[in-house]
Amino acid sequence: MLDSKDFQKIVESVSTPILVARPIFDGENEISDFEVLFVNPAFSKKIPSSFIKEGDSFSMLEPKIGSEIQWKEVAARILKSKNPESKTVYSSVLSFWMRLSISSTDDGLLILSITDVSEEKMREQQLRRQNTRLASLTDEISVSTESLRAKLEKIEKLNLELEQVANVDALTGLKKERSFERDLTLAISSGEKSAVIFAALDNLKSVNDSKGREAGDEIICRTAEILVRFQKEDIKIYRGSGDSFLILVTDFADKKYLSSITEAMLAECNESGIEFSAGIAFYPEDSDSISGLVKAAEKASAQAKKSGKNKICLFSES
Repeated sequence: MLDSKDFQKIVESVSTPILVARPIFDGENEISDFEVLFVNPAFSKKIPSSFIKEGDSFSMLEPKIGSEIQWKEVAARILKSKNPESKTVYSSVLSFWMRLSISSTDDGLLILSITDVSEEKMREQQLRRQNTRLASLTDEISVSTESLRAKLEKIEKLNLELEQVANVDALTGLKKERSFERDLTLAISSGEKSAVIFAALDNLKSVNDSKGREAGDEIICRTAEILVRFQKEDIKIYRGSGDSFLILVTDFADKKYLSSITEAMLAECNESGIEFSAGIAFYPEDSDSISGLVKAAEKASAQAKKSGKNKICLFSES
């Protein structure tokens, strides 16, 4: 098990703003509040110390950061259930949208990370997160072999969790473009026949403007649920930026198969009142590079929108 100093070093190396707190118990051994043990440099940079600092209690968070979330109650629930939670709220005090990810450790500590998602909210929930890396602690650890192995396993577990955050879209649960690029590169290097479908939702902006972004998010989630039904070994679904989805198809017979698969996806979405314009590009006929292939599929999708929306177009140079 990592000691508090090792754990703090790991947290401080992470680029995501993170706060670590411990529960405060009353005379009846019930959680009465939470005390902030430490925050990493990224947190201090994002949230000024005049709002929250080491030694402050969670009961002080509401007036300083915002009452949009019941900080103490949520923290106590997570600590008791051991189930992490993620919430997106707007802080009227700090004047930006934030995604709060809250979890607990085996030692009974609470970990709170805050991500500013204001730009993503303004761009139809375009979720971007950067991958974080942990600095090697090998040279700093001078303990027995057995203890060293336990610490390295703990570090590896945290690294995997952070990698998951960087690669998985929080809204839909789909893998992000980074995973798409890796999988397409692997397929091409393995000599597999490959094609990319770029599916852009139609009229999402008008839904966001008329009904609010929560309604737009619901459409994105429903679309993801439908597309995942088609996922199998040779068909993989990814969340693109904004209102788009990327679909990687490999080991297919011919172009007709790609068109029929895309038409089936579109039909399923239409039954749920969802429309999208899709473009299809083939490797290496339409481009011999990953970025070029995606651009070709995106261009074909734009042509589908231009020709009336809710359609499918194959990429053409003309």
